Amino acid sequence: ITITLTAGNVIYGNQLASTGYGYTSSDNGFVNNESLETLFTNGIPYTFDDYSTTTNVGSDLDISIPESELAKLTNYNISLVEAKLTVDKRPVTLTVNNHTVYYGDEAANAGYIESGLGFVNGDTLSSLGVSLEYKYGEYDVESNASTTHDITITPFELSNYAVTLVKGTLSVAKRPITLTANNNTVVYGDAATHNDYSI
Repeated sequence: ITITLTAGNVIYGNQLASTGYGYTSSDNGFVNNESLETLFTNGIPYTFDDYSTTTNVGSDLDISIPESELAKLTNYNISLVEAKLTVDKRPVTLTVNNHTVYYGDEAANAGYIESGLGFVNGDTLSSLGVSLEYKYGEYDVESNASTTHDITITPFELSNYAVTLVKGTLSVAKRPITLTANNNTVVYGDAATHNDYSI
């Protein structure tokens, strides 16, 4: 019997599933209602090279069954065709926070919220060598109040992560100004003179 294993996938940083890997059998196949599942009563003993949760995307890994295990199936002469295990990039989404500035102020970094499966294995943007660059569309200090502008992060690539960037909104608010009239004193009977103010 020729057993051809089915290729599998795992997301970077995830534990391997204990089940869900498949195979096909050719030639005359199993008989007497037998299969790998019934013959290996404790589960098919797949191996995955040296996969661990720190194995990088792009690693060359095989899914196999040890010959020593197949030899236990004494009623069958089995030829095994191994399959590949692919480590997929881990999805991470960075959503830029909305931010408000007063007319005339410089825009400050808005920050972001991380979602998706998130970083693992102690990875951070900093440890991965990423310094985020925020852009504010057409905004400058002369942009009028009540206008809005997109806040975006300059795209970047990471070898083990599929990064999705979601823009935020920069809102320009009216600049608050308080005019306080100065106190004044006049002599009884005199007309009040011009009174100045302070800001």
